[in-house]
Amino acid sequence: MLLQTLRRVEARGARELPHSLMEACSQVFRHGVSTGRCERNPAADLRGALKPVLTRHVSAIVEPDQVGDLMRAIDGYHSQPVTRTALLLSALLFQRPGSIRQMEWAELDLEAGMWSIPSAKMKRTKREKINGRPHLVPLAPQAVSALKDLHPRTGSGRFVFPALTTVKRPMSENTVRVALRRLGFDNETMTPHGFRAMARTVMVERLNVAPDVIEAQLAHGKSGPLGAAYDRTEFLEQRRAMMKTWANYLEELRDRQPGKDRSALSVESVDAARGASDNPTPPIGTEALQRFKTWGHVRGAARSKSTSIPAVDVSRDRIV
Repeated sequence: MLLQTLRRVEARGARELPHSLMEACSQVFRHGVSTGRCERNPAADLRGALKPVLTRHVSAIVEPDQVGDLMRAIDGYHSQPVTRTALLLSALLFQRPGSIRQMEWAELDLEAGMWSIPSAKMKRTKREKINGRPHLVPLAPQAVSALKDLHPRTGSGRFVFPALTTVKRPMSENTVRVALRRLGFDNETMTPHGFRAMARTVMVERLNVAPDVIEAQLAHGKSGPLGAAYDRTEFLEQRRAMMKTWANYLEELRDRQPGKDRSALSVESVDAARGASDNPTPPIGTEALQRFKTWGHVRGAARSKSTSIPAVDVSRDRIV
């Protein structure tokens, strides 16, 4: 009987709902067994009987030119200053959307450039929420400046991003999503959660930052059953450098003319990113820098002749 009912829901094209209904029924039956109201849990026998849920990654922008478009759009957002700052900090800090919108002034130390998210507010198990340490988020100077600019508007209340109707609650979970739609980024292009995927992907591929450092900033759990118990590395100093490099890189992408070759990005940004990595590659030497400048000059002269000249990959100190 239960399977037939779930099949009817499945026939409507739903994939996640039947699994949710089965889990809810299972909880009811488990309670019934523990209280003597029924003898068994029939939902437990149906595992594997339903069609699997199709998982889909969140939409995110990961190409530098498109990231630049996004940052220019955020910079030009003038509807609500509070929402604009929420968009900007979503990009700069890449924390979970719930953490961003529930940010409290009491959690911030702007002089030290640090945001301390209480363990109870993190995405953790009940045991970890009780025993876990707060998640520390280093703030780049750009983030500190944005928060200081916002403080006269919302600093007298509890939340950094209060709701429009009352300061007693944080902004709606859909505020940033709707703002992205207004900027022209639909749900298939960019989502509030996509800022995390954007930072994770771009920093590994373009800035050569060590994945472990980024994972610590994302507050992803340690692998293995005893990972969190024994591996308590936080990479705090590396994350400080990484966050400054990321903020500077976003600014460069924002200010760069659309379509401009990425070889024009400053050598300082690439070197700074390497400093944030646990395993940095050797710095770009004087000879490589001269090659970079020379090729830039040749490329500029060649454009007028419509000649194809190889680009210089400054992140790897080679010509491609």
